[in-house]
Amino acid sequence: MYYELFKIKDGEVVPLTSREATIREVRIILMRDKGGPNDSDGRKKLRAYKELGAVYWIADYRSPGRMQGYEGDDLINDAIRNFEMDSTWRPDKIVKNLIKMYEANVNGGIAAQTLSEIAATFNLMLSTVSKIREILRVKLALPNVTETELKETIALQSELLKLTAEIPKKVKEIELAKEMLKHTEGESEVGRGGILITSGMRAH
Repeated sequence: MYYELFKIKDGEVVPLTSREATIREVRIILMRDKGGPNDSDGRKKLRAYKELGAVYWIADYRSPGRMQGYEGDDLINDAIRNFEMDSTWRPDKIVKNLIKMYEANVNGGIAAQTLSEIAATFNLMLSTVSKIREILRVKLALPNVTETELKETIALQSELLKLTAEIPKKVKEIELAKEMLKHTEGESEVGRGGILITSGMRAH
């Protein structure tokens, strides 16, 4: 699947030409790039390259964005940041179709999928801890607290302690998953644009 989205040239991940692309959606993304900043006539296909990079970032279990546990809009925004895309960019129908196709074909491996899921759970846990702390600050600042509010506050404090106790365990799980991934896929390198190149992506 990688070689239908990108090609590797001189150790860098570079976009395909419309002639080299075998997937309809990839050809459309390449052909519709008529130019932009630093690519006045679209010959360099810089905009298309960024969109194809975003597809990888969003769809591949092994992408840095997925490895950090980002999901949904957070994952899209991370792709925008990494590839320096327009902040208003969102996947259109063509890009969404390509993402679905990529997800259906990518061989992420159990180690990569496990790490992605653990990281996503960890991010959710941290968000929950932050939200509970915010609620507790508001409740504890109240001058008068009813018995019901006091019970709610104690329950929230108890939940906060449970969650924070789980954080070190999740960190260890993430480190173990990273080690599993390192052993199953070998060392990786980062190509142009911040794209992660695993051993399976290198040209032989």
